[in-house]
Amino acid sequence: MQMSFSETLALDRHQKLLEAFCKATGIAGAIIDLDGNVMVGAQWQRICTDFHRKNEETCKKCIESDVILANRLSKDKKYTLYECKNGLIDAAAPIIVEGEHVANAFIGQFLTAPPDKDKFRAFARKYGFDSKDYLKALKHVPIVEKKRLPDLTNFVKLFAEVVSESYLEQRVQKEQAKELEKKTQAIQDLSTPVVRVWDGIVAAPLIGLMDGERAELLMERFLGAIVETKSPLALLDITGVPDVDTQSAQYFIDAVNAANMVGAEVILTGVSPSIAQTLIQLGIGLKGIKTRNSFADGLRLALSLQQKEKAVLLSEGV
Repeated sequence: MQMSFSETLALDRHQKLLEAFCKATGIAGAIIDLDGNVMVGAQWQRICTDFHRKNEETCKKCIESDVILANRLSKDKKYTLYECKNGLIDAAAPIIVEGEHVANAFIGQFLTAPPDKDKFRAFARKYGFDSKDYLKALKHVPIVEKKRLPDLTNFVKLFAEVVSESYLEQRVQKEQAKELEKKTQAIQDLSTPVVRVWDGIVAAPLIGLMDGERAELLMERFLGAIVETKSPLALLDITGVPDVDTQSAQYFIDAVNAANMVGAEVILTGVSPSIAQTLIQLGIGLKGIKTRNSFADGLRLALSLQQKEKAVLLSEGV
């Protein structure tokens, strides 16, 4: 679920929502996984980015605090407030997906009272921070009145619910798109099948009208099958094509010519008298292309050509 959650969630959408909240309140916000990794974040306080997260020891305290915060949460607990190991206040709510706790919605890096400067000055000395710059960064940490805390915790709870619902919607959309892709592929496989009907002979029985997309797919599969099976003979059957116009006729001719280029002779089958008449009226000739009225006749011709080729090779001692 964890990997699926991080891969499926539209992080950019939630990033924008967090940025709007953080800009309005001055409070940092994030989505944090259960290992303490920040998936998206906004309005990180400089005291955290330039000091707490850069020093190895205080960074470790940050990660430990995130994990402690995560462990205090569960699917049965709506939110938690916590003073991190570096002295700032954080709040978080669990993101629950189908009963599983997968991540946390986080807001924090604020204080609920004016800071004890002596305490933070001593903290700066302990970890080797520039005290003047550290206290300057401390001035930008927002102070939230305790009476406002319910509003903040309510936001983080609602945000967690929005993230969960958004994830489920996106997952359904992706699953539907994947299923549609499978069905589309199945339809394409049925619409442009290429089969090996005999040793050295492949056939492409076409059904339905031809368009550019189908023609491209036909070309790819027809040539691919010829090359893969090393077939010197191929049947292109248009019995199931209800109507032939200039464009579709050109698709067939292009497929025949392309097959010739990879060393296969093509027999065009399913050419009924009406289709032949249509081709003549359209001024499209099939000169040099072997045609037969039915697939069975075409296969008989292919087998005959194959036997003749074998006889020639035998006579030449090959």
